[in-house]
Amino acid sequence: MQNAISQFNIQYIPLEDRLIFSILAGDKSEIKLWFTRRYSKLLLKVFDKVLEKEPSDLSSPHARDIQQFEHDQEIADIDFQAEYQGGKSVDNPDQPVLVSKVSYRFLDNGNLSLSFAQEIADGISVSLVLDKKLKHAFLEMLLKVNEAAGWDIDLQSYQSALLDNSQSASKVH
Repeated sequence: MQNAISQFNIQYIPLEDRLIFSILAGDKSEIKLWFTRRYSKLLLKVFDKVLEKEPSDLSSPHARDIQQFEHDQEIADIDFQAEYQGGKSVDNPDQPVLVSKVSYRFLDNGNLSLSFAQEIADGISVSLVLDKKLKHAFLEMLLKVNEAAGWDIDLQSYQSALLDNSQSASKVH
């Protein structure tokens, strides 16, 4: 699917003990991916690298506050409560793709390229390019839904204020 992202959604599904990541493209096509706890944790490690790469004076004693401020600025005008629209599934509509490989790279323009794959014969691969605002939106959603999942993932290494600023929910749009 080579298309601009229109909307995405991350939701914790207790029965599966997994996160479902739904991506809606501009042409209304949709793909759904399952993230296990393991891959959710890997994604959080990717975002450790993302935050390190963003221009901030990390040697400053106020580095965390600066990163928090920058994060808050990026997500300030995003409506996380807007209902996810959904679309026509490009994969099997009854079964989301189980992610078994995550890779990333930083692009010259500062964007982040994330790739998710299912490592089986005829498995699906999905690549996303996230600009600064989408990187921060994705991180915000991932942190909130991981907290709601109650998984034993150390979220303290992230800006804990992200989790304190709003209510936890098992569904984030």
